[in-house]
Amino acid sequence: MQCRHFTIRPGPEHAREDEARLNAFLSSVHVHSVQVSLPTAQSAGWSVLVFYEARGARFGRPGLDATPPLRYQVA
Repeated sequence: MQCRHFTIRPGPEHAREDEARLNAFLSSVHVHSVQVSLPTAQSAGWSVLVFYEARGARFGRPGLDATPPLRYQVA
């Protein structure tokens, strides 16, 4: 899994451009989750953190999602 950070700047002239960049990215990946932080006096806008997998990448964690080996009982 990877993550990427976006900032949505206030003001309609910047917000449209920033939202278009975020939407293009979201449509090109498999999104796991998104976290958003509200703007504060110190920040330049909305902070958006996207956790994702690249399209075509295998989902899951290597070695952890495989079928467990069969267990045989010795009689």
